[in-house]
Amino acid sequence: MKKEKFLFIQAPNIRHGGGFLLLKQILKSSINSKIKLGGGLSNEFIKDNKMSVSSLEGIKFFKSGLIHHLISNFYLFKKRTYDPVYLFFGNTPPLIKLRGKVILYIHSKLILEPLGKHSIPIKSRLKLLVNKLLIKFFSKNVDLIVVQTPSMKRLLEAQIPSNKVICFPFYNYEVNAFTINKIYDFIYPSYGYTYKNHKNLIEGLINLSYKGLFPSIVLALDSIIDLELIKKIESKSKEFNLNIKLILDEDITGVNKLYRQSRCLIWPSFTESLGLPIIEAFHNGLDIMASDLDYINDLVQIPYSWLFDPYSADEIANCMENYLDSPIESKKRNKLLLKIHSSDDFLQKVLFK
Repeated sequence: MKKEKFLFIQAPNIRHGGGFLLLKQILKSSINSKIKLGGGLSNEFIKDNKMSVSSLEGIKFFKSGLIHHLISNFYLFKKRTYDPVYLFFGNTPPLIKLRGKVILYIHSKLILEPLGKHSIPIKSRLKLLVNKLLIKFFSKNVDLIVVQTPSMKRLLEAQIPSNKVICFPFYNYEVNAFTINKIYDFIYPSYGYTYKNHKNLIEGLINLSYKGLFPSIVLALDSIIDLELIKKIESKSKEFNLNIKLILDEDITGVNKLYRQSRCLIWPSFTESLGLPIIEAFHNGLDIMASDLDYINDLVQIPYSWLFDPYSADEIANCMENYLDSPIESKKRNKLLLKIHSSDDFLQKVLFK
């Protein structure tokens, strides 16, 4: 008789962004594989009409925060299930030793980098500090830590050398079967966190406007999370007559359509765990122009002329200008360097191997 598989997923602090997409993919793969689910998630899953509550039977919904994380740990500890697998997907290890295989998936590189490396709000900085300390002191409760890139693996192994760490990026990316007219020169679909570096990107566009150059660019933002940034972009766009198209609250299907309408993904972020849009853009045939940093060099090989110093608005502007001046036939020369697995692979090769 085939043994029933039990997976307890702990991620009540995952509510949006790349982590949210990856978590949904794990859940869908688990449901399709007839894996019995348990654990704790955020209430955001109730609001997501593509993930019905009925399909998440066995999942308990918790609020985010350290106290609720501890409460949810007790909830898992009290469960008596034969040979379970626990996946802590919210970057935080269990505070209590659990009976079974425990895997911590870290998908935020900010947690592994020095606190002073990036300009981020004090509240976010304190949260990162807490996460760092939790990983340091409670990693003994984890059997395996999974990260997304080689540079993340190196950072983590230097901090907690006693733990087993593997690099296993996964993402079920979509490939468009057809193309439509290209109406944007560039696309940057990303939340407006300060480390995403919209500031220098906009400054670069302003620099180009002084030369009489107005490349078209589409920015996909969130109307609530990014409200302050949206107001600044609208103001600068009006002042300098910038050719910026703001798309708000677009889902993955809408973003895929924007890829088909764009020539080049520009990615000026100061740091990244993986960069799911980079993977999407590569597989959909876009050119890629990006920060000359380790997370890019981990993931994709880009012509040197399309790499820039993200701390310099002048370099971003020059790179965009050079791209626009280059002949069409010289483009499409990117190479993906990391194997991107599927969520099914993650289940079978990492969780239940």
